[in-house]
Amino acid sequence: MTAAANKVVLNIGGKRFAISKTNLLLFNDSLFHSLLKNSPESDGSYFIDRNPTQFDILLDYLREGKLPATWKELNDNNLRQLKGHFEYFGIPVPLELRTRLQD
Repeated sequence: MTAAANKVVLNIGGKRFAISKTNLLLFNDSLFHSLLKNSPESDGSYFIDRNPTQFDILLDYLREGKLPATWKELNDNNLRQLKGHFEYFGIPVPLELRTRLQD
């Protein structure tokens, strides 16, 4: 697969993010599998009507297999929003995020 064919552009609430299709589809039951069955918008992106705040952390998790260090700096509201992204997209919430929200 060429680099261009492996690239997916997501438009999350008006903010664009790019990630490889390989990383985006790591979890078989995620919403991303359903999303990519549809045709992209005319600009080649897939639009998802969600707040883009903290979405970059979810993408970093997909790329690296762990949460980036920046997640530890989030306040409780942002942590809940991040957890909401994981749940919405059908990606298992990382244990360290679940544990911190229980504190």
